[in-house]
Amino acid sequence: MNTKGVIDFLWSHAVISDEVLANITKNCNFSLSDGKACSDAMATYDSANVDPFDIYGPVCIVAPDGTYYPSRDVPAYDPCSGYYVDAYLNDPEVQKALHARTIKWSGCT
Repeated sequence: MNTKGVIDFLWSHAVISDEVLANITKNCNFSLSDGKACSDAMATYDSANVDPFDIYGPVCIVAPDGTYYPSRDVPAYDPCSGYYVDAYLNDPEVQKALHARTIKWSGCT
C-alpha cells in the first residue's frame, strides 16, 4: 500500500497527470504479482526529474558534458552528493586504502 500512497501523493501534488494516474490504476493492483503492464505504467512518472521524497526540493541535473549540478541552491544541501560518493567509493585507490575488494560499489536501497 506504500506504493499506492506514493502514487496518490504525487498525483495530488500535480507531479503526475490524471492520465498517468488512470493508466497506473488500470494496470496495477499494487502487489508483488503486478506484471509488465504495471511496470510500464509506473515508468511513465519515473522519468521525471523530481525527488519523490522532496517534490519541492532541488534535484541533481546531469549536464551534457557529464558534470552534475543542483537545479537550485539550498544552503547545506547538495542533491548531487550521491554521485560524488559513488565516484569516491569506486576509486581503486580509495578501495585499496580501505582494504576493500576492488569491485563496482553501489549504494543500498
